[in-house]
Amino acid sequence: FWLGATCCMAGSALSGLGSAVTELVLVRKKRDTLVFSAELAALSAVSLCLNLVLDLNGDGQRVQARGLFSSWDSWTLAPVVANSLGGLAVGAVTKYFGSVRKGFAITFGLVLSAVLRVVVTGRSISPAVAIALPLASGGIILHLAQPRRQQPMEAEAKKRE
Repeated sequence: FWLGATCCMAGSALSGLGSAVTELVLVRKKRDTLVFSAELAALSAVSLCLNLVLDLNGDGQRVQARGLFSSWDSWTLAPVVANSLGGLAVGAVTKYFGSVRKGFAITFGLVLSAVLRVVVTGRSISPAVAIALPLASGGIILHLAQPRRQQPMEAEAKKRE
């Protein structure tokens, strides 16, 4: 239990940090979304190459034995392209609406996919989803119910405008 809870909290903290850094770079520093996405893609490629060279999980041996693209077919590109387009969309949403609203959109997407799963496939949602959806929705309601307080620097900046 503690290992899982610790990993979940660490993942959530890193996700929040990633959203905050992304919003800082895209909104406050006015970085172009496509350039930022390309930089993230380049860092991901370096990370993957290091994994292959150092053989951290056995993939390096498999690539040396069979080749990098040996298991690929024409359908392999579908998730790669979908993930790329999704990354660009997330960057644009973060830049123009902020990371909090992006979190709202992700939660709404989870609710929508759970409803569609029940409607389209007839299968029920898992107990974990049944617990997570009301908690996430409740968090959004609590956030929206509290008015945002202006920080002293923001109030001063509005006075100058």
